[in-house]
Amino acid sequence: MTFRAALRELLGLSIRADRRAAWVTLVAFTVRPVATVAASVAIAIMVALWAAGEPAAGVPFLGLACVALVAQVLLGRYSLAVSAVLIDRTNRLIDEDVQRALYDARSTEHFSERPFVDDLQIVRSEQARLTEGADVVGLILGTTVRLAMTVVITVLATPWLLLMPLAAVGAYLCVRRRDAAVGAAQRAAAENARVSGELASIGMDEKYTDELVLSRGSEYLLAAHRASATAAEATRTAGLWRGARWTMLGVVLTSAALAVGVAGLVHALADGTVGMATTLASLLLLSTTTSLVGALARYLASCADSVRVVRSLDRVRGRLRRDPVEDSPAGEVSAIELHDVSYRYPGAATAAVEGVSLRLVEGRIYALVGANGSGKTTLVSLLSGLIAPSSGEIRLVGAGAADQGRAPGRTVDTTYITQDFAELEFELGDAVRLGDDRFTDTDVEDAVESAGLGQLVREHGLGLPLGATLTNGRRLSGGQWQRVALARGFLRSDAALLLFDEPTAAIDPIAEEMLLDRLMSRARAVARERAGIVVVVTHRMSLASASDEVVLLHEGRVAGVGPHEQLLAVPLYARLYDAQREGYLGGD
Repeated sequence: MTFRAALRELLGLSIRADRRAAWVTLVAFTVRPVATVAASVAIAIMVALWAAGEPAAGVPFLGLACVALVAQVLLGRYSLAVSAVLIDRTNRLIDEDVQRALYDARSTEHFSERPFVDDLQIVRSEQARLTEGADVVGLILGTTVRLAMTVVITVLATPWLLLMPLAAVGAYLCVRRRDAAVGAAQRAAAENARVSGELASIGMDEKYTDELVLSRGSEYLLAAHRASATAAEATRTAGLWRGARWTMLGVVLTSAALAVGVAGLVHALADGTVGMATTLASLLLLSTTTSLVGALARYLASCADSVRVVRSLDRVRGRLRRDPVEDSPAGEVSAIELHDVSYRYPGAATAAVEGVSLRLVEGRIYALVGANGSGKTTLVSLLSGLIAPSSGEIRLVGAGAADQGRAPGRTVDTTYITQDFAELEFELGDAVRLGDDRFTDTDVEDAVESAGLGQLVREHGLGLPLGATLTNGRRLSGGQWQRVALARGFLRSDAALLLFDEPTAAIDPIAEEMLLDRLMSRARAVARERAGIVVVVTHRMSLASASDEVVLLHEGRVAGVGPHEQLLAVPLYARLYDAQREGYLGGD
């Protein structure tokens, strides 16, 4: 993305957020410096006239100076108020844009790619720079206009003052080199900054406080946070020092130009080639020239910083636009076939799943079992369409034959409940319904009842606020939050493809048995009555034994497929079964 395109996008964000406020900010920030120059010129003429013995002639210029100063103050106050509103609205727009892009992408592969994660970290941590488009452009225009008017007036006194705009150009080039150094340092520090931010979030999250205090892990966490933060700070500081050298060079250029210009002005006044009014106006304006050039350099640096973040935002959007999803329905699907499917996460040394070939048929329940890290969640993510195979093919079989070769989760109505469930702090009914008006309150209550939260509804109703964010919000345990997530899945259990990834991982074993019975009841209804395909990732062999078929995974490969009784003949599956039975029964 070119600098011009990035600047256009930066200003476009402000205009999209609030067109009127953006233009008011631009115009006010541009016009306000004109009032400052007008006041200085009027005061200079007034003083010159009074010094020449014509005080009456200077009175109108006194009035003009007063009007200009009042206009300057009013424009400043009004533009700042409008700018504050514009920044809030631009911030909201960016939040919505990024979230919408993440949701529309459907794939989650990008979160495994370090360049994408680093760019997203920059956008999140420096989002404020994206809200300053109209402000920074208006400030640059206004300062440039004021500097130009100052130069025109002072050049009338002596041509030596032409060195000032030349020095300003040099200062701008120095700012660009500074930005390059700081930007490179920010990118290099992004990973450590992200890690330290995550560790700080964990350290200040009440969910983890008990464990950290009792396990004495807080000191370790602090040390890890300190190491990452220190590394990020060292990288950024090195970049800032490199940038500071360019900044100092710019200051030297502008200071030298100012010294030469003032010397020329004094010489012109001494030999009588310039009048008192021009000299006074030049001195008044020159008194702020250094600060103006410094301000312009700061605004240009701020603009360059904003452009850098815009480029990160553009790369984030570009990655999310890759391989656009077409959510067209596939029609009736009788089976999903996986042909030699493999998937390797970006940067990983080995594939998470490799050479997987399966046929999942409508009307059946499949259990995915295997040790931790065997590829179960990755396989479910492939079925859901959240990631695409690195090699091989996933095909749909049935009336939607035209859609063969496309990820089923992108073309088939799919419900996916993951073990990494979202704790959505809304009212209970909204946290389950998620704005889907197809479902009545009765439907939601039935789903919540099936998930084991019926008493909560009976006591407080669907309007119960959840979490600490809302006023009088009910704090839920991890198991209760997972029940809310399960209720979302139960509500949408009429999907053609129903995926559950360890749906009861956060629930205690006694309650888990009851929930698993309800889950299997729902799953069997989907499979038998609606000809759906149900896939459940589970560590519970009781759930596996109740499924129609079990898919055993080992180190990313399929180690066996068949009914529970048949797979007991497979040593790996038998060991898993015996280990869990001994864990629950305490051995023989």
